[in-house]
Amino acid sequence: MRVKNILILIVLAAFGFSAAAQQAKLQVSNLAPRVGDEIAVSVVYYDANQPEKEKDPHFNNLARADFKINKLVTKTGSLWVGPFTFKVGDQVLTTDSIELQVIEALPVEDAVIVRQVKTSSGEYLVVEQMLSKNKKTKTSFVKFKDNKVKNGVKLSDAGSFERHASEGFKNYSYTRLIYKINKEGNYLGGAVITPEHFKRLPANITLNNYEIL
Repeated sequence: MRVKNILILIVLAAFGFSAAAQQAKLQVSNLAPRVGDEIAVSVVYYDANQPEKEKDPHFNNLARADFKINKLVTKTGSLWVGPFTFKVGDQVLTTDSIELQVIEALPVEDAVIVRQVKTSSGEYLVVEQMLSKNKKTKTSFVKFKDNKVKNGVKLSDAGSFERHASEGFKNYSYTRLIYKINKEGNYLGGAVITPEHFKRLPANITLNNYEIL
């Protein structure tokens, strides 16, 4: 499935920059979508001469437009987001595109799921949790004790999402944590995520070890 060619109008009169010297890039809220998810998309407008390490979707950009893709994540498989078209004054710019891999919907049960996702912007570790709402037992969502993983891998925060009572999940809450995977040197595997990496892991949940590939 491909979602593209939406015309976005943005007023940049305050900047006075030539559109030809600018760059428009996509940022998506959910790099690891499941069937039934909604995806929020940001189009971020940069100075093309800006160093890559300084390009931040929330800071150091010229402009930003946000919108949501509704009712599009309906089946598993490849989902291409973009390219989208910017109109800046009389000039038209086209963004890049991002390929996402959609997997099946979450099981409606208490669970903590760890998985690795690769996109054009990098590799990510995704930690998802379904948590039943029990008034007698208050259990918080899991969290990493720290972002250091041995054997040549470090993690950096790349976003989070939390959902409470909604259609199909009325007795559950859901959280998703996303971490950028930073591999040192010629990484050949061996960095393993274990239950010991987490705080507040519920006693009723079995979490298998997960090796970062």
